[in-house]
Amino acid sequence: MKTQLFSLAISLFLYSCGMDKEPEQDQADDPALRWELTDEQTDWVDRALEKMTIEEKIGQLIAPAIGPSNGERNAEILKQVTEWIKKYHIGHVYVTSSKMDPVKTAQLINDMQRASALPILIHSDMECGPGTKFDGGTILTWPMGIAQTRSEELAYDWATITAKEGRAIGIHLINSPVLDVNINPDNPVINVRSFGDDPELVTKMGLALYKGLNDHGLIGAAKHFPGHGDVAIDSHSKMPVILADRERLDSVEFRPYRTVIDGGLKSIMTAHISLPALDPTPDLPATLSKIIMTDVLRGELGFKGLLITDAFDMGGILGSGTFEEAATRSILAGNDIVLLWTDPRFETVVPYLLNAVKEGRITQSHLDKSVRRNLEMKVRLGLHENKYVSVEEIPSRVGIEEHQEKAREIYERAVVLVKNEGNIVPLEEKSVAILSINDDDGDPDIGDTFIREMKSRGNIVSVWSADPGTAVDDITAVKEEVQKADLIVIGLFARIMARRGSAALAHDHFIQLLNDLADAGTPVLVVSFGSPYLISQFPEVDGYMICSEPTWEFYGYDKHRPGQITAAQALFGEIKISGKLAVTIPDLYPFGYGIELKEDQ
Repeated sequence: MKTQLFSLAISLFLYSCGMDKEPEQDQADDPALRWELTDEQTDWVDRALEKMTIEEKIGQLIAPAIGPSNGERNAEILKQVTEWIKKYHIGHVYVTSSKMDPVKTAQLINDMQRASALPILIHSDMECGPGTKFDGGTILTWPMGIAQTRSEELAYDWATITAKEGRAIGIHLINSPVLDVNINPDNPVINVRSFGDDPELVTKMGLALYKGLNDHGLIGAAKHFPGHGDVAIDSHSKMPVILADRERLDSVEFRPYRTVIDGGLKSIMTAHISLPALDPTPDLPATLSKIIMTDVLRGELGFKGLLITDAFDMGGILGSGTFEEAATRSILAGNDIVLLWTDPRFETVVPYLLNAVKEGRITQSHLDKSVRRNLEMKVRLGLHENKYVSVEEIPSRVGIEEHQEKAREIYERAVVLVKNEGNIVPLEEKSVAILSINDDDGDPDIGDTFIREMKSRGNIVSVWSADPGTAVDDITAVKEEVQKADLIVIGLFARIMARRGSAALAHDHFIQLLNDLADAGTPVLVVSFGSPYLISQFPEVDGYMICSEPTWEFYGYDKHRPGQITAAQALFGEIKISGKLAVTIPDLYPFGYGIELKEDQ
């Protein structure tokens, strides 16, 4: 009863401060996020914190994930989230599904905000822009695509688009920039999600992207600290161990973080990886290490913002004792938000955390510091004054032509031509056989946009598509058919996705096909819509081009597929090719390599 009376009191208090009124302006107009708070903002935080119960403080530290599907499940999800708000006082919600309707999502977010006395911080994972989450939003390149342009200005523009559209829908925080330095070519899960394998390039691009987000009112949570670039195991499945010494960590993994932290970084996401050089405790992920999260990150590196765990459904954390104990240890390590993901287990996690506070294991002082950081971030976002968005303004803010035009420029400048023997690019008058190869189960139409765009431009004499279910006999038959053309162009799709286990081609018969065609005499040009490293598996092909296509198991391949459109334009000489490799392809091509071609060259 006491808790209910308190909730009513704080609701009335916050309402009197203006927070519960309907939107007068859209959140996308908010100014840059700054560390220093006004006296009025600090006073709001002090009063809110003073009135909160222990249960409400714990609620500010936990984040469940939801997955609305184009508004069809909004009522069901709202009912669930409202229950979480009433029973557990949650302070965060992570919107995780792909291709959501932006208007209906914004309506759902407004309804969730309306159900909560304190504003809820809304998270989303928009690593390739709003269009990979919200239908009609602007679809942007992978971070490595930005790096291939070598343009800090375009990195800033990328972030500006993401921030403006994200805030218009009601998103406050995204897990970006990715500051992992991808120095391991066999990394199965970072790859194109990184800016590359050069610490200086990752630092420059990461800082520019962070500034674009921050300057337009969106929190960027850099990830995955202390660095997920030198792994050969996917932490979604099990915990990787990085054996680098402290000197290497300082010069590679920590370098981007030092610079971006000095530039005002306000949030970081952890990595479920082990680093014995920092904390020798056996089988301890960095997420649960006080040495790494508090002593190193907050102490030595000077980070003072919100620290968020990576998802708790990942194998890298699930082996660390019970779910409830891991959540408790993550807070003790210095995390401010525990990302419980789609199986939050509130009925056991919250009592466990509450008991840890009552027993003094989590001290009141420690709890209050984390809660304060959460409340201060909400104040920086202006949510204490207006926590809603204007749904009516979304069509004029999300996916607008100005943003689409800038996205096209980024795609075009991200194209890297790595190999062009015999000057097969541009294609000119050559007859072409097209092969679209999907190395993963899933979308059977994965290369349709590429095929359509190629057919609209050139002399296409045959088209063939394959996925893991294609019969071996069919693959054998196509080898003779495609030899009738002057050139074989292969669109290659291998997703970078959680729990896939590899960023390389996974099916031996596709690797064999590519190598057989390379040896058969007809020139072969491969366009990778994924990892830049794939050519290592078929190095004798005549041509190799990299296009940044946004792919991830949560994103899928959007029907618009701007990377495929750009690829066809580049192949036919309609756009300049100027991108540079952001990684070294071992034993083949160095970092920074790229063949430049002018339009119609």
